[in-house]
Amino acid sequence: MTLSNAPAAVDRFWRNYRNLLTKSGVKASAEGWYVWHAEAYLKVFEGRRLATHTGGEVEGWLADRGRIGRLQPWQFDQVVEAVRLLLQLAQAPASAAVDWAYWRGRARVAGDASHTCA
Repeated sequence: MTLSNAPAAVDRFWRNYRNLLTKSGVKASAEGWYVWHAEAYLKVFEGRRLATHTGGEVEGWLADRGRIGRLQPWQFDQVVEAVRLLLQLAQAPASAAVDWAYWRGRARVAGDASHTCA
């Protein structure tokens, strides 16, 4: 891909991500938050293709994000789902390496205890 095609490819990727959000039942009013969480994830790994991310890196990022004490359980669940769908769209191997149910469960456990998710 040439640099002149990069903006078009990025726009197409985010359009496809939003389409996946819609197909997954995410409300239109919440789509912006999912994109925001996905972008926050990507910033940490700036310059790296999603295909190169490991399950351990994803889980490490989720653990760090879960330590933010002001996140409500439903917000952490949203973070988890945003990243899961991002990796799914990219067909990244890390998508299959992460125990997504565990991470969604961490949000519920944390909601009952210390309000941290990791």
